[in-house]
Amino acid sequence: MTATMQNSKWELCLAIGDALLFFAAIPFLILFQLRLDSMPEAFTGARNLSLLILLTIYLLVIYISDLYDKYKDFRELENISRIIFAVWISMLLGWLTIRFSYELYLSRNFIEWHAIVFSALLLKWRYLFSALALPQKLKPRALLIG
Repeated sequence: MTATMQNSKWELCLAIGDALLFFAAIPFLILFQLRLDSMPEAFTGARNLSLLILLTIYLLVIYISDLYDKYKDFRELENISRIIFAVWISMLLGWLTIRFSYELYLSRNFIEWHAIVFSALLLKWRYLFSALALPQKLKPRALLIG
């Protein structure tokens, strides 16, 4: 039971970090004068729902891409490219989902720039995670009796 709790702790840490970075990318875009949408303020609920759907798609694609494995070294080129690929596939799926839904709307420009900023933040987060947590996770544990 303790081993599975330990495993899920690191995976949960990665997922929470990813979700926080998803929302942290939005102020960067607002600084660059990119608007979330061109809808009137009466439709802010649709904008929030669109962001939550986009976040869900990102997390699902990253999970399906097996990027929540706590033993992956995200400093390696293969894993870096997998992260970028997963973010861009998520962006495309998110754009298609939002584009063909009548009630949801985010501008294509916003979704594309969000994917760029999010992937940059995600790469930095995963690199830092690997640099700090990977040596801790790989320490051999031994019990000496006698």
